[in-house]
Amino acid sequence: MLLEDYSEHPDTLQPAVEAGIRALLGVPLIAGDEVMGGMAFFGLSKDIKFTREHLTQMETIAGVAAIAAKNAHLFSEAHRLAEESQALIRTAHSISASLDTETVLNEIATQANQLLDCDGSRIHLVDYEKGTVHCVVAREPNAEELLAFEFKVGEGITGGVIERGQPVVINDPAADSTSVQVPGTPEDEPECLAIVPLSVRQRTLGAMTVRRLGLDRPFTEKDLDLLSAFAAQAAVSIENANLFGQIEAQAQRLELQVEERTRELSLSEARYRSLVESAQSGIFQLDLEGRLLYGNQALASMFETDLEDVLGKPFYSQSYIQDEKIGEILDNFNQRMSGNREPTEVYEFEFQTASGRKIPTLIGVSLITDEEGKPQGLTGLITDISERIELEEALKAERDRLDAILGHVGDAVMVTDAEASIQFVNPAWERLNNYSIKDALGKTPDIIQSDQQNDAFYSEMQETIAQGNTWQGEITNQRKDGSTYEAALTITPVLSPTGTVINYVSVYHDISALKEIDRLKSRFVSDVSHELRTPLTNIRLYLDLIARVKDRGKTERYLKTLSRESDRLANLIDDLLSLSRIDVGTTQIYRRPLNVNDLLRSLAEDRRSLAAKQGLQLETKISSDLPEIQGDERLLSQVFTNLLTNAMNYTQEGGVISLRTRSDSEASVEWVVVEVEDTGLGIPLDEQSEIFTRFFRGAASKSTGAPGTGLGLAICDEIIHRHDGHITVSSEGKPGKGSCFSVWLPVDLETSLD
Repeated sequence: MLLEDYSEHPDTLQPAVEAGIRALLGVPLIAGDEVMGGMAFFGLSKDIKFTREHLTQMETIAGVAAIAAKNAHLFSEAHRLAEESQALIRTAHSISASLDTETVLNEIATQANQLLDCDGSRIHLVDYEKGTVHCVVAREPNAEELLAFEFKVGEGITGGVIERGQPVVINDPAADSTSVQVPGTPEDEPECLAIVPLSVRQRTLGAMTVRRLGLDRPFTEKDLDLLSAFAAQAAVSIENANLFGQIEAQAQRLELQVEERTRELSLSEARYRSLVESAQSGIFQLDLEGRLLYGNQALASMFETDLEDVLGKPFYSQSYIQDEKIGEILDNFNQRMSGNREPTEVYEFEFQTASGRKIPTLIGVSLITDEEGKPQGLTGLITDISERIELEEALKAERDRLDAILGHVGDAVMVTDAEASIQFVNPAWERLNNYSIKDALGKTPDIIQSDQQNDAFYSEMQETIAQGNTWQGEITNQRKDGSTYEAALTITPVLSPTGTVINYVSVYHDISALKEIDRLKSRFVSDVSHELRTPLTNIRLYLDLIARVKDRGKTERYLKTLSRESDRLANLIDDLLSLSRIDVGTTQIYRRPLNVNDLLRSLAEDRRSLAAKQGLQLETKISSDLPEIQGDERLLSQVFTNLLTNAMNYTQEGGVISLRTRSDSEASVEWVVVEVEDTGLGIPLDEQSEIFTRFFRGAASKSTGAPGTGLGLAICDEIIHRHDGHITVSSEGKPGKGSCFSVWLPVDLETSLD
């Protein structure tokens, strides 16, 4: 920067102006990309003029000065780093001099104090099994309190360093919101802390803390870097000491194991000899030439011979091996010795004793090898299976008889093993659950389990059968197609002679139909009781009122109410009788060719005047080419009358009721469709799935007080289903939008008349 007249900048250079400086020449001291400082020359007279040449010369001088300053700084820094490195090396040698964990930890704490000229140091280690941190070494006045204090990873300043794995400098811990006061230590003691994690191979062992009392000697980032370098060496030393301790402990354990193993081998040899000699099966050993080296007493007894007569002789030369079998058994032995046959094998073989008795046996042979895997002989076990074969034949006959019984029994039967794996199901089980026996084998009963029972239900069941007791109850299962059924279930454990459960036999009796009948009965009784109680209560009430009052006007009103309630009761009974006759099939349907248009015109004319009195408009839109159907005119009239009456009851004055017919085709069937539509209150969306339910009366019936039993639509639905048709409803559920009931009746119905 070159200013010939400094006084031209009085605002920015006022101090210089006041000193009388009139000219200034200044250049920065730059070494590389780093600004080290600056140089300046001042002129105190206007006669002094600095030129660009002066500036160039000054820049050259400044460059040399900057390099010199840079070198001096680097030398000072290098000297400091060398001293720190020597200190770290001395520290590393010191803490590596011992592999005892306690000694290493105490040496680390001592060296940390000396390295950073601190007033105290402590080491925390993590117990990963408990998830806690505790102080193991404390070189401080409050060491006893620090050693007794335990906290979680992430708790406090030290816990945060361990959790994040990042060192920190806290030059006023009392002001840190994450700090935790150690019980028993001074609360307001000023101090500066530097905390670094002790990490080895991305695993944090704990943390090391150094402490300076007061606030006049704060820790710097350079202190933190030095402490971090020291902590890295310390962590390795701690890890090495821990490993040494583990190795030493393992060595001691190995010594004990060797001693124990030696004792076990001695006992094992004694037990083996006792076991072999007392075994019921024949045990033998052969050498490489096939000579019998050893045989137990059971072998001699089985083949009716003396061991002294057979030991040392080739096994294939013994009299109990039939002549035609010698070549086969010798060839197998030679192949096994040469490695061309499996070293271990189990197979059946028939021997013949000196008395001529044939013995079916099960032989298990195993190759004896040395430590290099070379064959040294053969050992074998021979078991007489005569009784087993007889038992298997008896079991097969019994199984065939049982299969015949289970194949024709009506109830579903399932057999599982002790681990609940399905081993057998009969044809009735397959039909009930829609699973084949191939689908079921190896699976568990969970494949038919539904969500109708809670965990407590199955827990009680498992507890009962696990104790060897029979469990009985009712259960809801799910078939392969997702449908459910209810069954009476009996589970009986099959016990071994020792009382252990080996199988479970489950018998399912389908009670879905019985349950449905019971539910219908209960619901019918409940609904009928409720519906009959209301008019009967009103009748009793008004009969009582009539008996008490003398006012003729009130008496007439009460009599009208009684008449209305008795009519309601009569209608309810009529509807119940109609439903009952339909349910039990006593309502006869007399099908004959029927023109639906003619039937609807007649019904519309009968109700047109009534609709007009209510301020309603009744419209008919009849399809002229409507085909005839086969139907019962009386019952269908009841359906359409009920739908028209409902439309008139739930449509406000000024509304329109439309009666329409049309033909349609759906699912390859031709249909006649009758639609009764109104502009009334409509049916809420959440009620539309319930409107054909018996005794259901929606919100509209309650708000308008319209008469009814809640059975009309249910009767209509039953009648139409008896005609092999169906009823649908559509409504937005909004007043003024109304609703539309559509009755679908099939054309050319080819069914027998009821």
